[in-house]
Amino acid sequence: MANSKKHIDNDKLLRYLESGQTQDYSALSESERELLREYQALKEPLDLKEWAKADVDEGWQTLTRRLEQQDADWIMIGQPKVLRFWRYAAAAAVLLLAGTAWLYFRDTARHPHPIAGATAGKKAPSAITLLTAEGREVVLDTLRTLSGTTTASNEELIYEKGQGTMQHISYNTLIVPRGYTYHLVLSDGTKVWLNADSRLRYPSLFSKDARLVNIEGEAYFEVASDAERPFMVQNAHATIKVLGTAFNINTYDSNIATTLVHGKVMVLHGGDSTYLQPGQQLISKAPYDNVQVNKVDTEIYTAWKDGELIFDGTTLEDICRRLERVYNYTIILPEGKVRERKIEASLPQYREISSITQLLEKMTDVHFNINQNERTITAYVANK
Repeated sequence: MANSKKHIDNDKLLRYLESGQTQDYSALSESERELLREYQALKEPLDLKEWAKADVDEGWQTLTRRLEQQDADWIMIGQPKVLRFWRYAAAAAVLLLAGTAWLYFRDTARHPHPIAGATAGKKAPSAITLLTAEGREVVLDTLRTLSGTTTASNEELIYEKGQGTMQHISYNTLIVPRGYTYHLVLSDGTKVWLNADSRLRYPSLFSKDARLVNIEGEAYFEVASDAERPFMVQNAHATIKVLGTAFNINTYDSNIATTLVHGKVMVLHGGDSTYLQPGQQLISKAPYDNVQVNKVDTEIYTAWKDGELIFDGTTLEDICRRLERVYNYTIILPEGKVRERKIEASLPQYREISSITQLLEKMTDVHFNINQNERTITAYVANK
């Protein structure tokens, strides 16, 4: 029955890490690939030098015991050696962390627990991830070469200009988790900024007749003009048709808000259609049986792509929901009227959420306690 075992060759994985081959999975088993994917997701926010202090021998023994207790089919091949250079110890330590995280997520999948804000049946990666049409899962955390692209990194993805055929259109999915934003240039030259907690489904090459993408979350589009091929942005409840324009679409919280900066768009919804002029915003809320069009200051709704946060009479509750996505925290607000407190402010998107909460404390009578380890923030009304 040895062939049915789920092998993990520790020494081979360490060689992969040291050589930088973390995306070439051809010689790895599926189990080893799973560990390396978790490694990619975990390494970004942590300090490798601190990992060098880890007791690697003891750590791997613990991980081995936990894996084998969890599933008798697991076999860990080769205990990693503690080498002279700290980077090797760090590599071993990060694999330990990756293995532990993988075990946690694997166990959670078997025995799911409710998570606030999670979408049922949808994986929530912790790093910017590209699901290719060929079935590959690529973590975009380092500069790399991807087929059909000129640039691929942790900041942007740029596709080569070109055109496909109706018979050969294949779709990729770009996933931007909480705590990140991302820039994408499609094969027709259209520029897309994706906000936190968003997904964009798009082809590497558009057909000669149409350009179609699908969005969940929030995105800002600067659509390349092409009168022969209308650009269509779809989500579950509406379709936006454009020829060449700049607009923002927000589909968070079961709402649809389309804000036109310049150009002209037609929003198709529930069998009806509405044309927008520059400076107008269309809002439709579940159950999407009506729409409202308002004149707005478009900068309020597009500043996020430039790293700014603008609150224009925004309630504290809505601000906190937004900060949860931007900084990947869960914010617990007290019940009562404090949630409806309206705030006006224009702020840079600081690196740390504490800079924002400190400013909110000065503008309100609410204080915020940050739990960094659990990534939660508990707010309370200060006693006067």
